[in-house]
Formats: sequence, structure tokens, C-alpha cells
Amino acid sequence: MRERLAAEARGESSSHRRAADNPFSWSLFAAYGAYPAVNDRHVTEFFPERFPGGAYCGKTLGVDAYSFERTIAHGDEIYERMAAQAAGEIPLDEAVFRVRPVSTSSCSTSSIPSPGQAQDLLGQPAEPRAVPALPPGAILELTAAATGRGLQPLLVSDFPPILAAPLIRKIAAVELTVEAALTGSRALFVEALLADGCVSDPAVARQLANDLVAAHKAHLPQFA
Repeated sequence: MRERLAAEARGESSSHRRAADNPFSWSLFAAYGAYPAVNDRHVTEFFPERFPGGAYCGKTLGVDAYSFERTIAHGDEIYERMAAQAAGEIPLDEAVFRVRPVSTSSCSTSSIPSPGQAQDLLGQPAEPRAVPALPPGAILELTAAATGRGLQPLLVSDFPPILAAPLIRKIAAVELTVEAALTGSRALFVEALLADGCVSDPAVARQLANDLVAAHKAHLPQFA
């Protein structure tokens, strides 16, 4: 990957994916030797402190970079197409059944090999200590081997602290959110939003908490 990055800097890369399309992800790779598979559109959500006011390489996140409206519209389009296929209104896209000979984030019954065979996949296996650097019990999307005995998570024993830190923060925020929902504590919910890092102003966090509780009040009777 470093050779590819250097080749692109020299204008010699023939790849259709350019580092310029995901500058933050490539900056993480240059600094820590690890590239986030989800690319900038998603990974920037986990580092809000790096983008004050949404500033992103001369653009603004959610506006002219990864527009909220266009992203939501794209997701709605995918959902509507899937719903139409499920209802038999349009032909089923048979590409979903093709097994690729590489690691994939898709799992289907056709991709589970016979006993004695194995295939690397991305999954969310319930293995509490697959990544010792992260809290036990966290649900992780990580590489697993699909075998005849089921999904077997691959141990990541050398996960560096510099990469674990932002994940630990997000996991803690999720735990706080769950506790707030179960106990009906609006104050704890505000703290959960602040712990997540996407909101740093307590007044904004309180208003956001109120709006979210109001929007989901049918499912959150504890806050009544």
C-alpha cells in the first residue's frame, strides 16, 4: 500500500481509487500503518475532533462532502430496490449469491464452506476477547473464518493503543446510552452524547437529547 501511495504521488498509479478521494483514511495509514476499510465517508464520523465545524479538505462534511441529503437518498434507493425484489416486483439481483474468492463483508448460506474448508469473512461473532485491547463483550465487526463448525473469529492480539483509544470511547458512549435508556436518565443521556465526541457543547447535547427522546418517545416510556 505504501508503494501504491508513493506511485500515486508521482502520478504513476493506474488504480481507479485515488488517495485524493479518501485523504483522511490515507493519512491514518501513513501515520499508523492501518487503513480503515470503510473509507472517509464513514471513518470521519469517529474522529469529530479532527474536523472542527465539519471542515474537510476545503469542503464541509455533510454539505458539499458526503451530503446528508444525497447519502440518505442513496440509502433509500437501495432499500426500495431491495423491497421491490423481495416483493417480486423486479427481478432478483443474482449477484448477491456469487461467492467471491476474496474476503467479503457479505455472508450467506452459500458462502459457508463444507467441513474441512475455510473462508475469511467480515462478521460480528460473539467472541468477548477476540481483540484484547478492547472491552470484553463489545460487538465487533472483524475478520472471521467461516468453517464447517461456524464462524471462528481471528484473534487480533497486537491491536495498537493509538487505534484502540477512539473505539473504546465509542463503546463507552454506547454503554452509557443503553444505561440511560434503561433507567430513563436524561442527564445520563446527555453525558453519553458528550462522551461520544460528536457533540462538545453541553447545551447542544441537552437540546439534542430532548429532541431524540421526543422523536422516540413511543419506544422510551422510561423518560415519560
